[in-house]
Amino acid sequence: MALGGARIQLCGELVVELGGRRRENALRGRQGRLGFAYLLLHRHRPIRRDELVAALWPEDRAPPREQALAPVLSRIRSAIAPAVLEGRDSVQLRLPEPAWIDVEVALAELVAARHASEQHDAPKALRSARTATDLLGGGLLPAHEADWLDAERERVADLRVEALELAARAAIRVGGAALPQAELDARRAVSEAPFRESARAALISVLAARGNSAEALRAYEDIRELLMEELGTVPGSELMTLHTSLLTGAPPTVSTGEPPAPGNTSPSALPDAPTQSPADLPAPGALTLVERHDELRRIASTLQAVAGRHGGVVTVEGPAGIGKTRLLREIRARAAATSFQTFDARAGVLEREFGFGVVRQLFAGIAGDPELTSGPAATVRGVLADSGSFEGTFPVLNGLHHLVLNLAARGPLLMSVDDLHWADPASLRFLVYLARRLTELPVLIVAPLGGHVVGAPGIALSFVYDATYAAASTVWLILIAQRRVGSGPRRWWSVTGDIAGWARLDLAAGDGGGSAIDIEWDMRPRSRAMQMAAVLGRPLLRWSHEWVLARGLDQFRQRALSQHDDQ
Repeated sequence: MALGGARIQLCGELVVELGGRRRENALRGRQGRLGFAYLLLHRHRPIRRDELVAALWPEDRAPPREQALAPVLSRIRSAIAPAVLEGRDSVQLRLPEPAWIDVEVALAELVAARHASEQHDAPKALRSARTATDLLGGGLLPAHEADWLDAERERVADLRVEALELAARAAIRVGGAALPQAELDARRAVSEAPFRESARAALISVLAARGNSAEALRAYEDIRELLMEELGTVPGSELMTLHTSLLTGAPPTVSTGEPPAPGNTSPSALPDAPTQSPADLPAPGALTLVERHDELRRIASTLQAVAGRHGGVVTVEGPAGIGKTRLLREIRARAAATSFQTFDARAGVLEREFGFGVVRQLFAGIAGDPELTSGPAATVRGVLADSGSFEGTFPVLNGLHHLVLNLAARGPLLMSVDDLHWADPASLRFLVYLARRLTELPVLIVAPLGGHVVGAPGIALSFVYDATYAAASTVWLILIAQRRVGSGPRRWWSVTGDIAGWARLDLAAGDGGGSAIDIEWDMRPRSRAMQMAAVLGRPLLRWSHEWVLARGLDQFRQRALSQHDDQ
């Protein structure tokens, strides 16, 4: 640094070096140091005296301006020479050049890291991001307190977390010896900003790059549970894409922080996708699903049965990111391709207080059709209107039932409600009411549920029970994700989702010329529903695993209903 320049450190210990001399001790007292810091952080504009007073003294103890501020400014002027304070009514700090200020240099390095990352220059991005991280590591003026400092500290903390993320992502591309520090950077980012999804994505990517796939899956579960428990939401697209990559064994994509291109995240683009027969191909325009052939075959047969006037219900359970929504889209596409009328809704935890909110989503497109809402169905007009007013619950339920009858007279009908466990109680009562009356109706209700059904509202559990036992045709799908980790006569699968563990399949020639199959497995249920099923069925496992699983689920549903009745 030139002799006449300035070097100032605000993060960590305060250091003020002007003209080659340390001057921070000359800024005596709290007001002197805070006043200098405020002027420095806003040095590119004039600062009004009343603004500076508000920054230095709490509102309830603000002194007369000229009597208290004047000596503070005089002390700052004498301490910072050759820097100067210009102006009278407003003051502005002028530093000697060249001026080096840690927060400004850190911001410049962060901008350089962003640009290098966009240009795929990983070594440069890593150097710049690490420089920014080191400069901001001490926190802004940790030995001082003031109201205005809180916002500035938050801004500096956000810059540091971004720098840690960029360093971790760049280190993955550099690889080798850079990876251990990358994991430390990513963990620091998560520790400092637990709800920041991009920081979690950086950690998961680093863990996967180091070969720790199980730890990466655990990191995904941590953020999924945190978001659901604290905010009632699910991870975003980048985290879900990483999760899919981990489950399928595909190399995770390292993002620069921008959303991935739509064409690069389709499950059909992942390696080792199984070959489909023509009967298993999705409907035109639908997504290709990985490891969902059994589910798709059951859905296809269910749609065929419903078209033949055997109404039914499909419930899909699984944790966030397992593919419930993609499977729901596939069902809609197949139904539309076979002349089904489709009506869709999505429930949300923040909308549970809006009566018949899901029903209004389902039937918003036909609310003004007088033919459908005439006769016994006329009572639904108030529910579907903008006013949302109605008189009495049973007349509305009966009217909605007749509305569905009128729709079914026009052709098969698909009603899908995503995240049904968060639906408003009034809409759930209607779905329960309808599920009991689906016999000989060409109507299919599809209801994806979250991974922990026992924790859902009681009426949602009642819907699960009624749908399972009252509908003419029912399908209960519990989604797990499989990843093949071997090939040939012996195959291994590692499994995560509602069931975690491993399985091994041995194929050998049998004594009679056929094939002998030896299966060894070690699975542990993760959802409370499956845990209950396993506990109830354990004494009979050696006799028939399939029979035990069915009975276990039967007992779970009965317990769920009992829980509802007790509430």
